[in-house]
Amino acid sequence: MSNRTLAWMYISKAKVFTGRQLASALDINGQRARNLIDFFLAHQHIRRIEQGENKMMAKYRVVRNAPPPLTYVKKMRRPKLYQRLWNVCRINKRFTLYDLRSLGDAGVTNTTAYLRALVRTGLVRQYDTPDGKVYRLMIDLGPKHPVRSNAGLTCQNTGTFYPYLEGR
Repeated sequence: MSNRTLAWMYISKAKVFTGRQLASALDINGQRARNLIDFFLAHQHIRRIEQGENKMMAKYRVVRNAPPPLTYVKKMRRPKLYQRLWNVCRINKRFTLYDLRSLGDAGVTNTTAYLRALVRTGLVRQYDTPDGKVYRLMIDLGPKHPVRSNAGLTCQNTGTFYPYLEGR
């Protein structure tokens, strides 16, 4: 059993306890006991009823009898730069450099370099309009972004290599 489960079993039986009592009951050091107390306080399972010199000396009481969550869903990480740019291309299909930069939250240099590679391989086509340059996604390779290299782009979904076309 984890320390958290053992701590909850002790806390739910004792109802009122100190950090020192928790540490000695579980045979853990003070830092681990403070971490467990912080966890239970953050999830509002216990409440401090008497102020002590520190967390180990203060008295705590159980306020919620339901057991605390034992596992957590991992937070989603923000996609990497080229993945964000590729997602914007796939969702919008037709976009400008400004759209790509603002929606992909990217700088000018990275956006133009990646867009230039997409245009050179033929995955994206560039159109000149009175309002400026507009780009259109011609080939949707799938959810993972194509990876740049010196000679072209490689699709991460299928492993297909798309070489740079001459004259682009």
